[in-house]
Amino acid sequence: MADVHLIRETENEVTFAYQPLSGVVFALFGGVFAGIGFWKIPDGIGKWIFTGVGLLFVCIGIGTMFWRHELRFDLHARRYTRRKGFWPAPALTEGGLEEIEGVALVQEERQAKNHTYLVWVVKLPFRGEEKPVSVAEERDEAKAYRRAESLAKRLRVALLDRTAMPERVTPWDQLDETVADRAAARSKGWSFAARLSAPPPGSRIQFDETPSRRAILLPPAGLNLVSVFLVLFGLVFAGFGGFFLHAKLSGMPVRENPEGAGWVIAPVFLAIGLGTVLIGVATATGRALVREEGDRLAVGWRVLGREWLPTKFAKREIEQVEARVAAEPDSRSRGRLRIGGAAISLGHSTHRAGQEVLVRSDRAAVRLGKNLSDEERQWLRDALTALASGA
Repeated sequence: MADVHLIRETENEVTFAYQPLSGVVFALFGGVFAGIGFWKIPDGIGKWIFTGVGLLFVCIGIGTMFWRHELRFDLHARRYTRRKGFWPAPALTEGGLEEIEGVALVQEERQAKNHTYLVWVVKLPFRGEEKPVSVAEERDEAKAYRRAESLAKRLRVALLDRTAMPERVTPWDQLDETVADRAAARSKGWSFAARLSAPPPGSRIQFDETPSRRAILLPPAGLNLVSVFLVLFGLVFAGFGGFFLHAKLSGMPVRENPEGAGWVIAPVFLAIGLGTVLIGVATATGRALVREEGDRLAVGWRVLGREWLPTKFAKREIEQVEARVAAEPDSRSRGRLRIGGAAISLGHSTHRAGQEVLVRSDRAAVRLGKNLSDEERQWLRDALTALASGA
């Protein structure tokens, strides 16, 4: 959770502040807990433990309600005012925006009840302070980039992209530059066509060079724990549903409550099972696909002979094509399902391992190529850069 949240934004002012609603929830919960302990539990040590825990929550809630943290930026004067501490006398700090190192974007893991998940956090590191102030937190990578870039441009400070290795620093007035802009500035008319060569010798990548319909088809991920689990789980469901349906059709005596429920349950279980098996097969055999559609790039998958391309990038809007540290599923939770090297969110538990190619615009972000070799991943990055540059 972010330290402060955006509460006001005008032409000359941006204000973030801590919202003490969690303190109200803590206090109310603690009050109910303490009331139950005091009035409903018989006398004894259990009663006082129950009541004491409730009163502790009440105290935490009240303390949280009195906590203040406000960060106000005067964009015209390029000054900030910060109030932090307990009401009625929070500490006041003032200074110029040059004291901010930049707007930092970082990846962090969060713990939930039975899994972990990955978030992108927007932070403001102040010079001389060890801990930066987090002002936004998103599970959507593209949305996090939009928020970070917007704030950097409003404050006129650099964007510190700490999701990259090493850190990528972009001046605020270059944040809207696209891959095509940077390529044109570097090449001064030189064509990128030479970089759209065939994949490396022995590569499993397929490259279709049909003009205006060029396509990059990545190799399938192959068997993995996720695909095997889905197939086995689906076979159990389908087997149960098929047996029940066979029993109903053949007149075998089946115990049902209510009568006739089997005609509903059996087809449902059979459909769920077969659907899960198909997902497992698609996970192992599906292939990530990038297809050129005129002035756009469409990204998705080819599964069981059919194409699904849900993400569309206008070439002129693509801002990044870079190798990045990958976010992979942790065995403790559902994580992300990969079809041919492209990620579909099934849960949110992740750990960092390997590399992927990040393709990002202000509207969307995708990651590709986790199961490629280093040479293949380098070719994929160069080919996507060339396509985004208008080659």
